[in-house]
Amino acid sequence: EPTMNFVQLQEYFLAKHDKILQAASEYGAVMFSGFEIKSGEEWASVLFKLGIKEMPYVGGAAVRKLIVGSESRMTDVQVLTTNESPPSEPIPFHHELAQTPNPPDHICFFCSANDVEGGSTPL
Repeated sequence: EPTMNFVQLQEYFLAKHDKILQAASEYGAVMFSGFEIKSGEEWASVLFKLGIKEMPYVGGAAVRKLIVGSESRMTDVQVLTTNESPPSEPIPFHHELAQTPNPPDHICFFCSANDVEGGSTPL
């Protein structure tokens, strides 16, 4: 059961910004659970409060669907699905735009509905 709503998570991210980014750098990933986010817009607002540099998804190979943002205004915050390939296709490790001249410093994932079976996202 969720213990924090998205506004409380925003406040937590604001208060712990440096420690969160330090842990991500030290361990390679940070997982948060036990909070309630109901939409891509709420997730985008949480990420905005964390202060992570926004980057448009340009040059990536994965088939994705835009959930938040605009394809015509790449400076807006974007939230995309992880992968829109059929379930029969394996999802390779995420290396978000590593082949581009300026890959992102951080990537963030949010799961709105857990898969009944499997459902992992490799990092």
